[in-house]
Amino acid sequence: MSEISVAVYFKHDEPATHQKLVQLFELSEDDEADSFNERFCAAADSLADENGAEIAHAYLQDLSENLREGFYPEDIESSKGFCIVSFLCGGGGDRFAARTVRFVDALCPGIRVQAWGMGDDDPWEFWFRRIDGQTIRFDNEPYDGNDKRAFGTIYRWWHDGLPDGLKEGMLNDEPLDDEDGPDVTDEEYQKWLEGIEPTSDLEQSAEEVVGEEMVEALTGLLGSLFSGGSSKKRGPDPKAFDASEMTEETVRAVFEDIDQQESQQSVDGVMKHMSRDMKGTMINQMNGKEVKSKLTYSLYRMALKMVMRTDTGFQSDQEIQSIDIDDGVARVKSKAKMRYKDPASGDVVDTNSLGR
Repeated sequence: MSEISVAVYFKHDEPATHQKLVQLFELSEDDEADSFNERFCAAADSLADENGAEIAHAYLQDLSENLREGFYPEDIESSKGFCIVSFLCGGGGDRFAARTVRFVDALCPGIRVQAWGMGDDDPWEFWFRRIDGQTIRFDNEPYDGNDKRAFGTIYRWWHDGLPDGLKEGMLNDEPLDDEDGPDVTDEEYQKWLEGIEPTSDLEQSAEEVVGEEMVEALTGLLGSLFSGGSSKKRGPDPKAFDASEMTEETVRAVFEDIDQQESQQSVDGVMKHMSRDMKGTMINQMNGKEVKSKLTYSLYRMALKMVMRTDTGFQSDQEIQSIDIDDGVARVKSKAKMRYKDPASGDVVDTNSLGR
């Protein structure tokens, strides 16, 4: 069954309104559904000039009737003035993203709101922006030989106006080369912009576009993965180790702290040591099979949030095999073992990975 990662970005120019919208997504469905719906609609009503409760009710009704009850953000963080709400969905994740973008814009007209998502099967990404009351969507398949065109059009368009450092997309992980096609000129980009049209299928009812498999995938994953987690923690309070003077002792102290944070099931404690620019490929041995996956800051954080929980019985054992320090850069070869119960399937997963 496929899984889709979704990240919704929004920023309101009025700080008080922006914070109210953040708090709206922070609401958790700890109580009965009716109680959550009432609190959600009341919070939305305080945001909109008029009909806020009605807008929120229609949004929840759409999810309730076709994607069951509610939603559970995997993570909520603030960066460079934007709020970023992350979800892990089933096969209907792109439809879920579209409806959430449209909901935010309807609640706060004129707000900057957009979403990006990716699937875990064949490489696939989708991009949404809400502009002048209309939803624009693009899809692309990375590593198909046309990456420079996607990077020079879709990526450029979606990131236009975002602060430096806020990036999404698989093509940001590795430099593009000649095999990825020709560069897109400014003139070609402008011509491409002129051809953009609103997405037509968003006005259809969810019953027309969401199948039963999508319903089961989204509700099952959201319910099992996120209902027990906390979405209100933005980032680590403790500071990472000072690495201005790189020594083997410092490096080992970092890894020891990571081991301790993992034993305490602290995602923020682990991630405080990770750069937001981290990228690469992770190779795991899972139940005797080799599994390769892209590695970025957001994906790694999402993976930790999914498995580092009390109900998964997460266990980790990491061993440093060698440390090579050259010109202030430490290259560490390590061997790690992890064991946890998959929240969605209930299967016990054993992984062995070799990192450098």
